[in-house]
Amino acid sequence: VLLAAAVARGVYVFRAERAGSAIVRVGLPEDNWHDVMKWIARTPPDTYVLADPGHAWKYGTSVRVAGERDVYLEEVKDLALALYSRENAIESLRRIRDVHGFEAMTPDRLRRLAAEYDLDYLVVDRDVDLPMTYRNTQFRVYSLR
Repeated sequence: VLLAAAVARGVYVFRAERAGSAIVRVGLPEDNWHDVMKWIARTPPDTYVLADPGHAWKYGTSVRVAGERDVYLEEVKDLALALYSRENAIESLRRIRDVHGFEAMTPDRLRRLAAEYDLDYLVVDRDVDLPMTYRNTQFRVYSLR
């Protein structure tokens, strides 16, 4: 019975839930997030990026993986690492507090955060009154320098 249920669920997922999706994918998808991450990957290796703290689960991959650059906060990974060290936990909680309300952060608040943490670029899906360095149909990259 369990085997039949597992097979039925697999068929349903393959034919209904994920119809037309590849079973296996090599590489990252060609979408707006990964387009921006290609641009980020062409910046200097020490570039420090500010993006939505939930970007990894929202867009499928993290700045660290797809953009090959360090990011201010990646909720999923950084909080998982916080389990292993009190210092990491305190730092993660401080960063979460500092970006609370990320979706509505003003240019002045973004500049203060950039100055405090030496951030180079902001990646968001909304307009912000900062110098834009790259854009596609969904995302914008702003200079924080």
